[in-house]
Amino acid sequence: MTETYETADYYDCCDDEEYTHQTPEEAIEGYLDGFLHPKEEPTGTIVKLCPITVTAYAREAVMPDWITRLAEDLVERADEEWICEYGNPDSEGLDPEAKEYLKEEFKRALNVVIAQCTVWSCFKCGSKEYTEEEVLKMMKEHNPHWFDGESNAPPR
Repeated sequence: MTETYETADYYDCCDDEEYTHQTPEEAIEGYLDGFLHPKEEPTGTIVKLCPITVTAYAREAVMPDWITRLAEDLVERADEEWICEYGNPDSEGLDPEAKEYLKEEFKRALNVVIAQCTVWSCFKCGSKEYTEEEVLKMMKEHNPHWFDGESNAPPR
């Protein structure tokens, strides 16, 4: 499936090292939170900072060729260890049939383990620029308490 802005796993406005916002609203809230000041009304801060660009990120897929490469590396390592610990140093090591069997077993095991893991590596899959009006509407729905007591806030 091709990931799009709407189907992304994470959203961010700050190019953070770790993505935690699961919606554009959370990303914008996180961004604005760093600028909000008790002596300034949120509407004024939002007007100053807009437009705000939100970037969408999707988790990378673990590619089958990566699993194959890793399995091959493990077979090579096992073969080297066999020769050093138990085999004849002048021999070829494990026979090719055993190596192929081991590679397939490593691939199977890696797939089982990886299916239980969470992939954290992400790629950019889109971005969207939000206008002042969109951000105000979004934050009034997402964080209405920010606007309590605002003197010049537009009606909700």
